[in-house]
Amino acid sequence: MIEISHKLVNALKERNLTLSTAESITGGLVAKLITDIPGSSKVYLGGIVAYSPKAKIEILKIDRKIVEMLGTVDPLVAELMSTNVRNLFKSDIGLSTTGIAGPDPIEGKPGNFSKQQKLCL
Repeated sequence: MIEISHKLVNALKERNLTLSTAESITGGLVAKLITDIPGSSKVYLGGIVAYSPKAKIEILKIDRKIVEMLGTVDPLVAELMSTNVRNLFKSDIGLSTTGIAGPDPIEGKPGNFSKQQKLCL
């Protein structure tokens, strides 16, 4: 993970781009891995841990109707999280994570839904 973080920070520096994150399933781990890299403050503007539906709605401004209809673990919600965190921090890139960490189904989706990964930038 640290190697990927180094590559990400270096790629952002080389391209003069900034990044912000909106995390759910990772609970701030992505932000920690990025900020562990020396010089990351030049490219990483900050992040939000929006673990609850309320945080996604109130902080990340995901439409309540979308959350009620699709749930919080949905590709559209992940896309909106990344778009809205980018707008919030005025970064060039917004990255989001969402998924189901446990083995039990939630919102009609199977447990361990995070194994079906999609990177939203």
